[in-house]
Amino acid sequence: MIYVNLLQGGEIHLQNYKSKVEIIYENIKKDIISGVYKPGDRIVISKVAKQNKVSEIPVREAIRMLETEDMVETYPHVGPVVTEIKEADVLECYLIRGILEGFAARESVDCMTDEDIENLTKIIELMKKALDNKDLVEYGILNRKFHNYINSVNPHVRLYKMINELWDKWERTRAVFVLSPKRSTDSLTEHNKILEMIKEKKYDELEMFVRDHRMRAAKSLISSAKTKK
Repeated sequence: MIYVNLLQGGEIHLQNYKSKVEIIYENIKKDIISGVYKPGDRIVISKVAKQNKVSEIPVREAIRMLETEDMVETYPHVGPVVTEIKEADVLECYLIRGILEGFAARESVDCMTDEDIENLTKIIELMKKALDNKDLVEYGILNRKFHNYINSVNPHVRLYKMINELWDKWERTRAVFVLSPKRSTDSLTEHNKILEMIKEKKYDELEMFVRDHRMRAAKSLISSAKTKK
């Protein structure tokens, strides 16, 4: 939301302003994505309202926004609940992402500079540090940063846009590392291998490995979601 701030002298400034609903929506969404709220968890409206020092009205509005994104479902006599991670949806999403990101990684190889390789190496170092600190939320953020960097180097702008749209739509899958901590260890090893394949210009192997990397993450997410039930 934007509002106009009229200063002395008639100068107009446009400023970003977040409503209570937007702030609560973003906070709940962040907690779902980071795994604070897990699939099947209830969201207690009165508790959220108290935490944010607001009435229940903006919380209910925020919940309705999350319902449109299939992150929350509301049941009679129960209230809002974080939606379960559906196996078929996850497999389909990761299959498509694997194909697109595998091709993007392949196409990025010849565009990579020494500086790009150095930046990817630094991201992996930060991922290892987050893992050592058992900060799996931060690890998930860095995981996206690593893949996004590779995808952004690929020369096809529309391909990059398509991949980002899928990431945004399924951003809650970042919680895979919180739901399945073992996945983060395997993931770090795989990221190192991806970087080595880029350095060695192993086009075919890289493309297929990124596809497999995505499917391993999907299976881990599905398995962990089942275990939590």
